[in-house]
This record gives sequence, C-alpha cells and structure tokens, in this order.
Amino acid sequence: MEERIEVARFGKGRLEKWGGTFILHVKGEPYERGFQHGYLLGKKIDETVSRGLTSAAAVCGKAVGGSIKAGFEKLERGMEEARGFMPYEFREEIRGLSDALAKQGSRLDFQDMLMWNLMYDSWCFYAHPEVGDPSADFYRSPYPETIGCSSFPLGGRRQATANCCLARTWTTWICLV
Repeated sequence: MEERIEVARFGKGRLEKWGGTFILHVKGEPYERGFQHGYLLGKKIDETVSRGLTSAAAVCGKAVGGSIKAGFEKLERGMEEARGFMPYEFREEIRGLSDALAKQGSRLDFQDMLMWNLMYDSWCFYAHPEVGDPSADFYRSPYPETIGCSSFPLGGRRQATANCCLARTWTTWICLV
C-alpha cells in the first residue's frame, strides 16, 4: 500500500498525494472551505478553468450552430438561470475559491468560477435540448469520451441532515498534476 504524502497545508485544509492521485481535504464554513480549495490548488484551477471555459463555449456554440461567442452567451444565460437555485453555501464556497485565486494573481473571478461550476449543466441543456423537453420521450444521450467528470447529489432519507450534499470530480485536473 502506497504512503500518503502531505503536499501542502492551509488553515484547516490540506493536499495529499497518495500514489499518483492528489486528495484535497477542506474543513470549516463554506467560504473557508472554498478559500482552502483555491489556495491549495490555485495554479491547477487557474490553468484548467482558463482553458476549459473556452473549450466548453466552443462545444456549446457548435451545439447551437454558432460561434464560441454564442457558446459563451449560452453558458452565461445558463449561469444566470441557475444562480437563484444554488444554495447560499455553494455560492459562498465558490466566492472563497475565487478570492483565493485572486490573491494568487489569477484573472479568474467569481463569475468565471460560477460559470465553470454550472458549465456542464448548461452545456448538457444546450447540447441536448430534446432531453429538457418534458413532452419528449426520454433517452440516454451518449456523452463524448473526452468529458471525464462525474457529479451526484445526496438528499432525502439517505442524508443525515436537511442540507443538500453535492460531490463532483473534475478528472481533467489529473492531467495537469
């Protein structure tokens, strides 16, 4: 069994490497967790999101028969539509992450990070609008093999508290490590 090595620490958070995999641990209130996340993985987040948002806009633009600019407009619209449904805690965690990035000199801001966190949802809606049509027959759309992330919510009787829990992996970060 491979040894876990602590790579960095900030506040209550730490970054470990176990074998070839980095594991991020964050603790505290939402803003504090986000700041730890942004501080400990800031450079990797900056590289990934800076490139990734443009790629997502290109895919979204192509899906709607438009340009990268049209894709960004769709992603921005999706972000604005979803913003009101995001729990306060999610927004605060993203705000903390954004503030940590800014302290490290990143040009990415809260809007960019909010768009990034909602990008996949917006992209799926615009790339597969028929799935969002409640009158259409449901079918499972094939996803491109290049999308390597997973997300899932935990709620209802399987959850110990009344709060929503969301987990997401961005396996694209592994490529940058």
